[in-house]
Amino acid sequence: IRVHDHIVPEPGMAKIPSLPRVGMSFTANPSLCDISYYGRGSDENYPDRKTGSFLKIWNTSPSKMGYDYIVPSENGNRSDCEWLLLRSNGTASKNKTALKNGCGLLIVADNDASDSASTSASTAAFHCSALLHTASELNRATHTHELEARKDAESPIHVNIDHELMGVAGDVSWFPCVYPEFLVDAKAERSHSLWLIPLQDGMADGANIDAIPRLASTAGSC
Repeated sequence: IRVHDHIVPEPGMAKIPSLPRVGMSFTANPSLCDISYYGRGSDENYPDRKTGSFLKIWNTSPSKMGYDYIVPSENGNRSDCEWLLLRSNGTASKNKTALKNGCGLLIVADNDASDSASTSASTAAFHCSALLHTASELNRATHTHELEARKDAESPIHVNIDHELMGVAGDVSWFPCVYPEFLVDAKAERSHSLWLIPLQDGMADGANIDAIPRLASTAGSC
């Protein structure tokens, strides 16, 4: 499935200095907790915090992807991702809707996503995170004890796929604003797209994972 969006901002948005993110969020089955991606890692990284994060295939899980800041906030992002794979690894789960081992969902950047109508330059690579708490829950909590304890394979996975993401800044404590090049223009018209590929019956087995990066350059012909 190719998912395409074309965004035209309302006039009132011109007063907003920056959007926090542009993309989509969805909830995935708890059993899809075996996560692989081709992008920057291994720790969280952001547009203005990724110099020490290297591009390769990384393996993780929702509990490992996030970071428990004392004051909960945005966390766990991975930048410059060509693809993200969520798969079931057969882990015992209390979830009655657990998927069969080897099933999964592959999200692939669309290299043919350019749109002449877009006034915002963007690349096919995306930002992503797959966490055990929603952005709203993180925003409401003032301390880690206010977040419900959750485990891999038992709790829903909250996935964020962002085509554009604002930087985190804070490199100097007395001037914590985001540098202009890491802001997301709220006035820009923009288009993005990606591929959602369901995998079943062993298609997501680890033996096939090294071949996935090639999909990023051929997804347009799927």
